[in-house]
Amino acid sequence: MPHPAIAPSQTDRWRTLRLFNIFRIILATTLFGLTLLPTANSTLQTTHSALFQNASLLFLLFSVASSIAIHKQWPRFGTQVYLYAIIDIIAITTLTHALNSGEGSLEILLIITIIGTALLLPERGATFIASFATLALLGERSYSQLIDQISVNYTQAGLLGATFFAVALLSAALNRRLKESEQLAEQRGIDLANLAQLNQHVMQLLQSGVLVIDNNQQVRLINQTALQLLGQPNKSSQLNQLSDSLQHHYQHWAETKQQPDSPFKTAQNSTEISAHFKLLGSQVEHGTIIFLEDSSALSQRVQHLKLASLGQLTASIAHEIRNPLGAISHAAQLLDESPALEQEDKRLIEIISNHSNRMNTIIESILQLSRREEFKPTTIAMNEWLASFLDELTSSNQIDTNDIAIHINSSETIAVDPTHLYQIVSNLCNNAIHHSRNYPKAPKVELHYGISPAHQRPYLDIEDHGPGISPADAEHIFEPFYTTENSGTGLGLYIARELCECNHATLDYIKSNSGARFRITFSNLDTTQQRL
Repeated sequence: MPHPAIAPSQTDRWRTLRLFNIFRIILATTLFGLTLLPTANSTLQTTHSALFQNASLLFLLFSVASSIAIHKQWPRFGTQVYLYAIIDIIAITTLTHALNSGEGSLEILLIITIIGTALLLPERGATFIASFATLALLGERSYSQLIDQISVNYTQAGLLGATFFAVALLSAALNRRLKESEQLAEQRGIDLANLAQLNQHVMQLLQSGVLVIDNNQQVRLINQTALQLLGQPNKSSQLNQLSDSLQHHYQHWAETKQQPDSPFKTAQNSTEISAHFKLLGSQVEHGTIIFLEDSSALSQRVQHLKLASLGQLTASIAHEIRNPLGAISHAAQLLDESPALEQEDKRLIEIISNHSNRMNTIIESILQLSRREEFKPTTIAMNEWLASFLDELTSSNQIDTNDIAIHINSSETIAVDPTHLYQIVSNLCNNAIHHSRNYPKAPKVELHYGISPAHQRPYLDIEDHGPGISPADAEHIFEPFYTTENSGTGLGLYIARELCECNHATLDYIKSNSGARFRITFSNLDTTQQRL
């Protein structure tokens, strides 16, 4: 659909008229100044010196008064243009008659008036002014011949009149072309502005982060998603100020032209980010566009595949192991009831029962993971939820309320599945209490809720004051079936991290000098809603 024609700016039209009026003032001043020269009579060669002086003075005064009317923009634009053109024609014709030469030495100035009028009025108006100038020219010639008895060259007057019409038509055509070009340029400007605004909106609404950098690694463009992923609340001018890891990936790509095959983190507990680089032109000097993706989406897909495989595995385990295990446990119980057993045999039966129960616990944990219900997020106010959680945890597990302390530094709400959240936090708190039970410091466990300054996301820390975790064990604590306890299953932290990923959160171990600290980093409320 074609765009409608755009009318020229009123401001530009008045500015053009103001410039044209400045020329009129300069012309009138020059003509009037000639009458003040000592050699004015010989220079002008006129027998009507008083008429020339008075006409030029009136022309000057009217031109000065016109500047006031133009500034006030009253009367309206078209009226002023017609009025000034008519006055100019009358003034120049009168001054030409005052020279009394019969050659029309000043009437050539009428061409400038016609050109200026044609640039300010429609084609019909320019033709009218040319007709008026021609009639004034012929009228002055006839008056000079009849009254002053001066020989007049009508051929020259006719040619000059024809020139007026030609100049008017050419100027009107030029004016039309200029307006069309102006309209086209203005329309192109509007289209470019709309396109730039549209691109800006699209970039800001993209769930992927987008950066544009030049060959000096200076950031030229960045959207809000990229700022959130990189954990920067404000825009930075250099790539290394946004992320050292991202700069390292960019330098590696610039040297090898190979996309990075591993994600990176801007902080220890931040989201994993995948980067993809693409040239804007044929050379690096033309700039590079960088796409940033939250790897959690890919992790979610991998998670679904793992859960599907795990579901098939647990079904086989339940069918192949649980029934024989139940039979072994039941047989051990019956054998334990026999009165003829010796003490050494009872010890062997106890070992069978303990290991059967442990195997059953492992199977129950795996089944719990595979049968987990679908993620059902709920908006939760953490200050209220933590108070309720503390009451329920201490009462159901017979834990002293003085052993757990809660520190709340933010009122930010989150969107998580409350059942999953309770299972995650209770698991971490029970582990923390278990590992710090032999340490006298109170409270044994501290919960800290706040907003991470690095990436502006809410987090919950569960910190104990126990022996901590060795660096060698810290690399494997989230692996399934990895445990340092003889009676443990090695699935607690693994299940807790899986539940966090299902809720678009992360679970990380953070080094601490006073014990062990685990941090749950939640997604922002609006980000979670967009993913849903």
